[in-house]
Amino acid sequence: MNLKVIAILIFTLLLITCKVVKKTIAETSTMPDAIDEQNTSNEASNIKNTQWVISTLDGRDMYYREKNSQTIYFTLNAKENLIDGNFGCNTFFRNYNLKNNQKLSFSALASTQMMCPDVKINESQIINILKQANSFIITHGTLSLVNEKQNTIATFKKMAIADLITEKYWKLQQLNGKDISVVENQEREILFTLKSNNQRINGFAGCNSLNGAYTLEDGNKIKFNNITLTMMACPDVALDESEFLKVFKLADNYTIKADVLSLNVGQKVRITVLRRYILIENYVLYQA
Repeated sequence: MNLKVIAILIFTLLLITCKVVKKTIAETSTMPDAIDEQNTSNEASNIKNTQWVISTLDGRDMYYREKNSQTIYFTLNAKENLIDGNFGCNTFFRNYNLKNNQKLSFSALASTQMMCPDVKINESQIINILKQANSFIITHGTLSLVNEKQNTIATFKKMAIADLITEKYWKLQQLNGKDISVVENQEREILFTLKSNNQRINGFAGCNSLNGAYTLEDGNKIKFNNITLTMMACPDVALDESEFLKVFKLADNYTIKADVLSLNVGQKVRITVLRRYILIENYVLYQA
C-alpha cells in the first residue's frame, strides 16, 4: 500500500515539474522579442532632440571636418518633426519620417546657398547619404545610418550638451528684438566664445574686450559671473556696450537651433540672438 502511495506522489511531482519547466521555457522564449521591441523604441527616442556629428562617411574617417570648426551635423526636432543641421558650409532643414521606430527617411532638403571656398568638404556627398538613408542603429552613443541593402553608409557621434555651445564663436545678431550691425569706426563684430577647458568667456563688446566666467547646467541652463571689460575709450564709436553687458546679468538659459544661439530669461523672454561663425585671425570671415 505504501508503495502505491509513493508511486502516485512521484508521478504527481513529475507532472508539476514538467508544467513548470514548460512555462519557464515559454516565458524565456518571448523575452528576446520583448527586449528587441523595447530597444527599438529606445533607439527611436534617443535619436531625437540630439545633435549628431559625423565621424565616418562610406567608411572614411571624417575627423578633418573639425578644421576651422566646419562641423557636419544634424538634429531631429521631435516637436516640429524637422531635421536641421549643417553640411560643413550651408545649413539645411526639412521634414523627416520615422516609421516603426527604426525606419528613417528625409524629404528633399532645403539649404542655404553660401559659397565657402575654404571648405574642403563636398556637400553633395552628405546630401546623397541622407537621401540613401533607410534605417538606423544606435550603439554606445554612435548612430549608424543604413541603406536599403543594410550597409552602413555613415556614422555619427552624439554631441554632449556642453559641446553644442562651447568652443564656438558667437556673433551678435539681435539684441532685445533689434537687428545689430557694425557701426562706423567699430573695429569688428560683437562676439564671444565659451572656453571649455577653464569655463571662461572672452569676446568683444564693440569697443572693449570682455572676460568672465560661466557655468552650464542640465536643462540648457547658463549663468555668467564676473563679466569685466577693458577700459578703452572709443569716442568715435556710437555704441552703448552696457546694453550688451546686461545680457550676461539677465540670461539664465539658452536654446540652439542649427547655428543660431538664443540667450533667454525664463521660458518666454529672448534677450539676444547670436549666430555661429568661423573666426580667422580675429576677424569674422563667413558663417560656419
